[in-house]
Amino acid sequence: MLPALISRVTCDDVASDGAELRRRAHGAARALAGVRRVAVDEPDPVHRLCWLLGAELAGAAALVVDPDWSRRDEVLADAAPEVVVSGAPEPGDPVARRGDERTWFYLPTTSGSSGAPKVLVRSRRSWSESFRALDVPLGPDDAVLVPAR
Repeated sequence: MLPALISRVTCDDVASDGAELRRRAHGAARALAGVRRVAVDEPDPVHRLCWLLGAELAGAAALVVDPDWSRRDEVLADAAPEVVVSGAPEPGDPVARRGDERTWFYLPTTSGSSGAPKVLVRSRRSWSESFRALDVPLGPDDAVLVPAR
């Protein structure tokens, strides 16, 4: 389950209630049950965040599609997502988090400036350890900025 620490998300001066964000993330997780790799192709940053959180809950590795990619088809072929999602996920009842620290979490990409873009794989542990390695201690009272273009 997502912690209640998510109290509010603000984008373009529009605030979204944390409870609604959690319901949509759980709905996304239900929609992604059994999926191992997902491409999130959603321009709205709040909906994109819901899909990303839902993928994490479902134990699916997520590729966030950049609408400005000139080589989109190559990136998608390399990522090999089982499903491409867009739109606002439907709200859903809470689900238990699937997977463990070795579960794939994120599919970042290289720029492709020296050849075809490559998709990498980050595990949950790799992702969370990167904050510690950068000496970025995060606590329950911290606010995190997630840039969205």
